[in-house]
Amino acid sequence: KVENLPNNIELYGNFNISASVDNITVKQNKPINLTIHIDGAGNIDDIKQFNIDLDNAVIYANKPKVNSQLINNIYSGDFEQKIAIIANSDLTIPPFELTFFDNKTQQIKTIKTNYRLEENKYVTATVTREEVFDGIC
Repeated sequence: KVENLPNNIELYGNFNISASVDNITVKQNKPINLTIHIDGAGNIDDIKQFNIDLDNAVIYANKPKVNSQLINNIYSGDFEQKIAIIANSDLTIPPFELTFFDNKTQQIKTIKTNYRLEENKYVTATVTREEVFDGIC
């Protein structure tokens, strides 16, 4: 008999998560490209697409790309999702979380993206306005 994982957890295995941005200073209405990467062993195909909601920003989230394989009876792979963020004011990107049942410790584990720049500060992007002058100088 196969038992359900506790607390409606859908992921089983051992995973690592990271995130990166291509730039932390951009001009107004130019994108900040965020990449979320997960790798590990387990049911990586069941990881859901991440969503982000930021005030004063337009978000374009690509569908994740998952590469998985079975090697020596261990199912493993990697997950990558790219998100473009277009903002017209400064913003802070919060951490992303992944919760799974850790097959090694036999406990529920939550991991977060690790792009802290300083203790307790997350990625902050500065958005600058371009001044456009009409007329003759």
